[in-house]
Amino acid sequence: MKNIRQRIIQLYEQIEKLALQQVKLVESKQSIEEILGPLDELINQRQECMNQLDELLSGLSTEQKTALAEEENTEDILKRILSLDSQSQKRLKEILEATSSKLIKMQDMKKASRAYGGQDEPTEAWFFDRKR
Repeated sequence: MKNIRQRIIQLYEQIEKLALQQVKLVESKQSIEEILGPLDELINQRQECMNQLDELLSGLSTEQKTALAEEENTEDILKRILSLDSQSQKRLKEILEATSSKLIKMQDMKKASRAYGGQDEPTEAWFFDRKR
């Protein structure tokens, strides 16, 4: 049990390190294109740690899981992970909103350019007089 407990704590600590790297990455001044590859890699590494955790925890009884969760060290690590996740989610939301507004501006500029260039945007209805 002691070996399993140590391994579980190591995995939680690894997840915390990955979460910290994720926060640093999303808070860097890099563009979304530069962030996506490394972010995907961090998420995959984190998922691997979580899969290992699930495997270890599935072998424990409910009482053992409760005792492990109530350990002060484990609680502190989990709180830090949640805090880091909250930070990175907030920043990713900001990046997504900024990217979305840039896309809308680009689409508006494209429409204006077409209008100036004589390329009409189709309106709601067209009428063709076939009697002539």
